[in-house]
Amino acid sequence: LNFLNVSKINREQKDNLRNEIQSAIDAIQIKDDLETALKETIPDTNNIIVTSKADPIPNFLRNPKFPSLQKCVTIKYDSRRGRHAVATDDIKCGTYIAYEEPTISFLWSEQLLTHCTYCFTPVASLIPCFTCCLVVFCSSDCRSKAWSSFHQ
Repeated sequence: LNFLNVSKINREQKDNLRNEIQSAIDAIQIKDDLETALKETIPDTNNIIVTSKADPIPNFLRNPKFPSLQKCVTIKYDSRRGRHAVATDDIKCGTYIAYEEPTISFLWSEQLLTHCTYCFTPVASLIPCFTCCLVVFCSSDCRSKAWSSFHQ
C-alpha cells in the first residue's frame, strides 16, 4: 500500500486501488482466522461428514385460485385495507397456511466462508471452489452441482 503514495496515478485511482487492496487483505485475514478457529475447535476434520436434509415440503390442501395458500385462506381486496389474506375457516395453531418454493436464494456475505454455497448448511470441513476463493462447499458433490448449475 505504501508504494501507491509514490505512483503516478491520480488520487481517485489511488484511493480506489487502496480500498480494493485493503478489502482483499481483510478477506484473506477473515479466511485465515476462520481456518485457525476451525483447527482449534475441530482438530481432526478429516473424519467429519456433514449431511444435510432438505426440509420436507408441507402437505396441505391447496386453494385452487392461490396454490401456495392453504385451502381455508383466500385473498381479498378492499379500498381501506388493500389486498390481504382472509381465513375462510378456523385454523388450528401450528397449521401451515402458505408455502412457496424460493425464486432465488443466496448466502449473506458473512456466511460465504462458513456455509455451503449450494445447500447452505454450515461446513466444518471446507471444500474449496475450483476457480475462486470466494465460496466453500460441504462436499465435492455440492461443489459439482453448483458448478453445473450456477457457479462458474
